[in-house]
Amino acid sequence: MSTFLALASGFVHDPDDHSAGYYRDRIPERQWVMAVSVLLPAMTAAAAGASIFSRPRTQTRIANSSIVLLIAVAAIWFCWALGIDDIEKFERFANRLS
Repeated sequence: MSTFLALASGFVHDPDDHSAGYYRDRIPERQWVMAVSVLLPAMTAAAAGASIFSRPRTQTRIANSSIVLLIAVAAIWFCWALGIDDIEKFERFANRLS
């Protein structure tokens, strides 16, 4: 869900539809979207990390938590990369159109 939010928020059909000020004003909004989209996988990673070290320790719990942790870290990286790309894209639009 958070990855879809990160993907959908950065979609710009035609950058010439709006002025440079529009894109400049939307940069903080994109920063918040990036923060929110990273939050869900980060909470998942924290829960998986806590589950790895909780007692009683069983191989099944550790294995499952490790897999969830790896997937969550990959999702964090992906959402972060999309967010940074969207912010930089909006900065380019704001500078190019001004």
